[in-house]
Amino acid sequence: MQNKKLITFTVILLLLVTFLLTKKEKPSAILNSNKNTKANTISLQISENNSLKNPVKNIQKVPETHVAVEPEVSVTIHQSTTQQSSDELSYLDVYRMSRKFEPCQNVLYRLVEDDAIDAVTEFENRIKHLKDLHPEWPTPAQISAVMEHANQCQQLLNKVKSIDLPEAVVKEGVKLANLYEIKQQLEQYLLTLKPKTIKEQAIADVLNLIVIWREHYQHVLDASKGDETLNQTQIENIQQQINALNQERQELSTEYQNNQDAEVREHMVEIWLAVENLKEQIVALKVVDPEIRKQVIFDFEVATEMLFASLRSSDPDVFYEAQRALELNRHNVRNFGYLPYKNHSNKDLKEPFVEYVSPGEVVKNLIGIQDDEMFGLVINYATQLYHCELGADCGPGGEWIPYFCHLGYDQLSADACNLDLPTFLRDHYLNSNQWQDVQFVLDLLRSLYAN
Repeated sequence: MQNKKLITFTVILLLLVTFLLTKKEKPSAILNSNKNTKANTISLQISENNSLKNPVKNIQKVPETHVAVEPEVSVTIHQSTTQQSSDELSYLDVYRMSRKFEPCQNVLYRLVEDDAIDAVTEFENRIKHLKDLHPEWPTPAQISAVMEHANQCQQLLNKVKSIDLPEAVVKEGVKLANLYEIKQQLEQYLLTLKPKTIKEQAIADVLNLIVIWREHYQHVLDASKGDETLNQTQIENIQQQINALNQERQELSTEYQNNQDAEVREHMVEIWLAVENLKEQIVALKVVDPEIRKQVIFDFEVATEMLFASLRSSDPDVFYEAQRALELNRHNVRNFGYLPYKNHSNKDLKEPFVEYVSPGEVVKNLIGIQDDEMFGLVINYATQLYHCELGADCGPGGEWIPYFCHLGYDQLSADACNLDLPTFLRDHYLNSNQWQDVQFVLDLLRSLYAN
């Protein structure tokens, strides 16, 4: 076992050295502060002057820093790109298409069903609950933004159809399959393309590293679930009881829908509690091998250190991908910076996976705040602003403003539609205290990541 560990460590260490040399960047502040400190542990300490009892509500003001950076590459798909044949699409073109899937997903769902959707009407239906507060909505600026967005999503769909993706993308030769599957296939297609520029190679490096990191993350979960072999008979018997109770609960559910009987509902609750108790018994009967779990966590932490190093990249796309991956944020871009509701599959684990600390949790622990909602308010906006400083497109049609102008559901503001993100947040969205709090956290992010 010791020889196997030594070989594994040597191979991973070589990969780490090779990766860092090819990136040609300084090591992360988190990593460099103590060579024995893991990437996802707290090593940077805030000075006593900044250690406040209520750090977010009473954060002292720091000088505002506005970095005027010309966006490196817009997320917008321009007409000149859509006129190319699929053979001429570059690595960056396809990467942009995969990124555009998330903001376009609602429009794409409609377009798959009907090529002639009315995007403005769709938007009006989505904001009906806001009409009492904003009877003048949609404003001309919102209408213009909605129509432009729908046009970009239509271009995206046309371009995806023109690419020779795996056959599963098309059903019956006409309709596109599940959009999530299409996005996955587009990402797989991206892996077949060869990066030709320094920027494309940087993106490819971090995407490949994320695949490796997620595999190691899953290995930790698998090792933490425990082996059922030693108590397999008992576990199978308990599982049969669970199946029988679930069947009974399903029958009661049908009965309750017909008569709304309170006793039937109570019985359903009792069955649910019994099932949860049986599931806990199954978990208790599983056995975790501590040596295997220790080894897979070690491998995971090496990959984590490599991915944390990517947060120091000056490329906005590399930072974007690494940040979302490390935050376990795959489905909600609005939680860019911190996702408090992570799912480590704890209910299925014999031994909870508590060892991993994400980038947002690193900052949260440094500040010492306990309120997830309050912290989420400042860290997410601060991380978006840091992303802008790296060169991301943060104008009206860029990375973040559309979510405030028309893509969101509740947190919408017509003022956002013609502004850049820093101006909108400072002058129209956050009050002065909130803006100071965001600037404080932004300054902390710079100290952690900026070269």
